Amino acid sequence: MMVVLKPARRGGLGKGAGIPSRDDAVIALIIGVLIALLVLGLGPGLVAAVLAVLGAAAVGWLAQRQISGFTGDVLGAAQQVVEALVLAGMAVALRTVFYV
Repeated sequence: MMVVLKPARRGGLGKGAGIPSRDDAVIALIIGVLIALLVLGLGPGLVAAVLAVLGAAAVGWLAQRQISGFTGDVLGAAQQVVEALVLAGMAVALRTVFYV
């Protein structure tokens, strides 16, 4: 999100956190997806990865629409939304895999 959006304010914690390079963001995304696939398996791992991307994109879209960028609170909200979606997706995907 920090690579795609601009800080909403000139000063603030969101801007103070710095902006990672695109290469660093892509590497982090690849590492996250690989960990999800290794730990959860192909199906649940892909579900978790897709939900994470969709959740972050939804928060980013809303932040851009409402305040024209990100703040520290927006970054925190994105983290919470992504975590909740990934955990819910894992529960559904793993229940389907291990349903008895």
